[in-house]
Amino acid sequence: MKNIFILCLAFSLSAVHVFGQKNVPENVTKEFTKKYPVAKSVKWENEEANEWKAKFNNNGKEISASFDNKGVWLETESEISFKDLPESVVKTLKDKFDGFKTEKISAFENTKMKGFEMILNNKEEILLEVVFNSSGKVIKMEEVKK
Repeated sequence: MKNIFILCLAFSLSAVHVFGQKNVPENVTKEFTKKYPVAKSVKWENEEANEWKAKFNNNGKEISASFDNKGVWLETESEISFKDLPESVVKTLKDKFDGFKTEKISAFENTKMKGFEMILNNKEEILLEVVFNSSGKVIKMEEVKK
């Protein structure tokens, strides 16, 4: 009886997983392949009702790219290191965020701009999410709760 229960439970969980998955629309995968022909290990997520996110490797970098249901590209984001930042962004960090350390740095590009998003941490344990444009100007800044 115990074995039957475990077998039924295992089947139920696997069925929920299979039936809960959504298929990526063909036009989304087609446009993704055009934009990233050498992408490896692609994993898709349905971000919102009208947004698909592909997480993948491209030339050794971890990247994510978002598309709408029609296959229109929305945004690309990839983690980068501090040394990859342009001097304009480094200068703004030194001038306006002295005492903060970078925890996470991402480069992004969307239909409106290219820029950088960072999580900054200081000694008082304040976490900030800061978005910079490619010229080093702060576009958005908000405190993030730990």
